[in-house]
Amino acid sequence: MDTDNWKTINAKEQEHFVFLFAKLLENTYYDRINSYSNEEVVFKEQQKKEDKAVVSSVVIRNNVETPVVYKLRSKNDKWLVYDVIIEGVSLVRNYRTQFDSIIEKEKYSGLVKRLEEKIEKKDADQKPL
Repeated sequence: MDTDNWKTINAKEQEHFVFLFAKLLENTYYDRINSYSNEEVVFKEQQKKEDKAVVSSVVIRNNVETPVVYKLRSKNDKWLVYDVIIEGVSLVRNYRTQFDSIIEKEKYSGLVKRLEEKIEKKDADQKPL
């Protein structure tokens, strides 16, 4: 969501959106990360400036190297990842583009509805029978 759209929602809506987005990321990437095996991660370079850092790495799987860059920000003495760039594609930019497109067509409420439905579906799929 771009800054113009972000400014149009109130603090409670912003907090709810952050919760939904975090849950979406958790649901989307948790299974993928846990399914990795036989991969090697080689950290190549680290650049740090004040409260920000960029860590470049390569994930090697079946002799294929995939560049992965992590962007981090320090907050309360903890380094937090705020973007992951895989093969030159930013996770944040990708979601921002998708979200802005949905907001343009369905307004902010449409985006929230889609996120909630996606999360509910994933949660329902994970519940034991």
